[in-house]
Amino acid sequence: MPTYYLNRSVSLTGNVLSAQSPSSQAETSISIPQSFSIFFYTQPLAEGQISGSTWTVTIYAQAVPGQTDTGSLTAELSIYSLDGTIQNALIGSSSGNAVTATTTKIDIPIQGVTATVKNGDRLTLRLYAESVAGSAASLKIFYDGQGNELLGDESRIQTTATVEESWRQDFEANPFSLSSVNRYWQAFGTGSVTQVSIQYYTASHSLRVTDKSGSGTYARYEFNTVNNPSEGLPSGTILSFYWLATSVDSMGTSVLSLHLQISDQGSSYEHYWYWSSSNTTIPPLVYPGTKKAAGMYMGPISLGSWTKHELLNWKKQAEITLGVSLQSPRVVSVSLQSTGLGKATDVYWDNIFVSSYTPSAQPQRMQEGQTNTLSLTVTGAIPSTTYQFEFNVTDPAGITTTSMVSHTTSSSETNFIVSRIYPDDFQGSGVLVGNYNVSIRQTGPVYLIPQGSGFITDYVTTSTSFTVHLADRAIYQRTDTLRFQASGYGALETANVTLLGPDPSSNYLVPVQADSTGMIVTTWVIPRNAALGNYTLTVKAITTIKIPSDSDQFNVTSAVLQLSRLSTDATDYQRTQNVTLHATLLYPGQSIVPDGYLEFQVVQPDGSVFLTSTALPDGSGGYVASFKIPTAAPIGSWQIIVPSWQSGDPSGNNGPTKTSAVRFAVSPAVLQVQTSVSIDNSQNGRTLQIQASITYPDGSHASAGQAMAQLVHNGITIVYVPLMFDAAKAMWIGYYQIKSSDPEGLWLVVISAKDLAGPVSNSIYNVVHNVLVDGAASYWNIDMSLVMAILAPVGALIAFIAWRLVPRRKRLSVALETEKVMQTVNKVQSTDFFRSIRDQLATASSLRNEK
Repeated sequence: MPTYYLNRSVSLTGNVLSAQSPSSQAETSISIPQSFSIFFYTQPLAEGQISGSTWTVTIYAQAVPGQTDTGSLTAELSIYSLDGTIQNALIGSSSGNAVTATTTKIDIPIQGVTATVKNGDRLTLRLYAESVAGSAASLKIFYDGQGNELLGDESRIQTTATVEESWRQDFEANPFSLSSVNRYWQAFGTGSVTQVSIQYYTASHSLRVTDKSGSGTYARYEFNTVNNPSEGLPSGTILSFYWLATSVDSMGTSVLSLHLQISDQGSSYEHYWYWSSSNTTIPPLVYPGTKKAAGMYMGPISLGSWTKHELLNWKKQAEITLGVSLQSPRVVSVSLQSTGLGKATDVYWDNIFVSSYTPSAQPQRMQEGQTNTLSLTVTGAIPSTTYQFEFNVTDPAGITTTSMVSHTTSSSETNFIVSRIYPDDFQGSGVLVGNYNVSIRQTGPVYLIPQGSGFITDYVTTSTSFTVHLADRAIYQRTDTLRFQASGYGALETANVTLLGPDPSSNYLVPVQADSTGMIVTTWVIPRNAALGNYTLTVKAITTIKIPSDSDQFNVTSAVLQLSRLSTDATDYQRTQNVTLHATLLYPGQSIVPDGYLEFQVVQPDGSVFLTSTALPDGSGGYVASFKIPTAAPIGSWQIIVPSWQSGDPSGNNGPTKTSAVRFAVSPAVLQVQTSVSIDNSQNGRTLQIQASITYPDGSHASAGQAMAQLVHNGITIVYVPLMFDAAKAMWIGYYQIKSSDPEGLWLVVISAKDLAGPVSNSIYNVVHNVLVDGAASYWNIDMSLVMAILAPVGALIAFIAWRLVPRRKRLSVALETEKVMQTVNKVQSTDFFRSIRDQLATASSLRNEK
């Protein structure tokens, strides 16, 4: 056995015993409450036996303080089923292992016993926190990785136990064969049962059963055991085998026999076939305690050459000999016996084949004029044997047609398939609407059943069926295209196809014409408002009369609408913008639903439903709906969800079957600012009036929040002027009384604004205007138009440059970054163009004063 380490995993309960040491990784721990357990599982094991030996479980553990600081741990090793639910064997356990409050390495010895392992079982370690008075509330187990442990000293299991692995044959998928060494045959009696490497009939190994002195030596094979979990052989299988008797007792008669133990509804029966020189010399029974035992006499023993026997339908033969009616029997054990009197009798038994037959008809549903492939799959066939089969098909008119086929197996072939095509391989057959019964009979090799003093012929028979229809399906949705076809009519013969629905308003008539081969093929698109329920389809031709007539039935259900398009007019929106939803609904036939409705929900980033509404037809085959994003809407990823089965049309068709969604992003609104600045010269001095129109992306006015004008001269802030919203003018207005101490020259007006939305406010920074301030009060009255004409492009340029230089994400932040604004202002004022304009204005002012 390898050393198993305690590792983490995603299998079963999340813990695994691995033969691979964990890599350097974070240590894992798990707490076990009192009276609870945790489990560690290995990977699935191969079947065999684990020898009894000493196991050592190394654990790092700590008691979590409770009433005292000590606890007790039980370690148990078991064999569990693949899914970890059934304990198949207990290897051993150790209890009362003390655990202290200090993390300690504990070596737990476990004296193991021999344990049997089935294929796929797991070795399991169970750690149990004992419920001991005064013990800790829980125990903490450390494993995996190299935390407190030394390198190479992880939690693990070590043992000197060995595993004797064995193998099993899969009797469900392969022939039940003795062609290779099989350790699951058991010997009974004083003789011997051995495998021999002598090439006999099938050029493979054989089982040799040797008996002497009438001891009744036999070899037994058991199903549904640890080594062979197969349930056994079902009824309907064929047992085929070969045997060779090499000697016969000179003082008496040897008996060869094959015994079956049959289980049926809780009762056990023994049925056997035997060969001897007399039917009065019967073999000893090999299954004591059976409810009833009986056998069939197969005739005298043949010496010196291989004898082949096929035991057809053991259920039928067992019922004959036992005199009982078996309901759901299975063979759970097979035994081969050789009985001699005085002198040893050697019998070689070679290759027992369990043959089964599986019929098939494809397609199960077909239309008139189509063909059907009838096939028979044979498994567990006898090599080097010619098989013959008779396929019989009975049509709806009661007429049976036959087709023969044969197949010869090679020396190693045990599985094959034979097939016939209906109606092509069946002479004189026609195709009618209705049910077709297929019976397949094996006519060679012929099997014999002993009866009285002779034998009667027994055949392998199996059956299947298929149906022929006019319509290509049994169930349609509205708007589906029904395709129907019928055969056997005159060339170019005209006919009417009548479709009768659940009520008179749903009856339809489709005129048709056969082609040059007498085939009628046409389609009918089921209306979207067709009545729901069963329809009868009938073909009536002018001349041809078919018995039974061409008539078929199908069912119409409501159409399940499909959502083929779901989109928005954009993927990113700002608050206050409108979102437009576009969708398209289709019928199953892929035509557009022109006049239905589509329910949808708008879901916010936190999962709450913002809106439930309906999209209506847009007149061009689609569906449209629009909604506005609120000023204070949460930012982030939103989605529009179209729930399943919440959309429909006027005819009661609905859908879609699955919920669909489309996502879009919502970001803070970028406020738009338009300003005007003027100076009022009055007797009280000069007043600077600032007006700003602040709007959202949808054009609506921002009337709540904060707005501020920053007056800047030569890069130095003169003053901040708060702006107040005037509802009558829909403007933000602020005033500043120019002082005599204020500097003359070009002033820049920087507007900042934000609304009340959260958690991130909508905001904007912008250099929006400029104004020239000098000492003469009359300057603005005389040269206002000239100055503004000069300053207008300058202001626009400054505004554009400053706007581009300030990142958008900063324009959206809550704090007003005055320093960055001032840096932009200073940079604009330092340009040659700006200084040239300023100098021209200063010169103009000086000349005016001289006048």
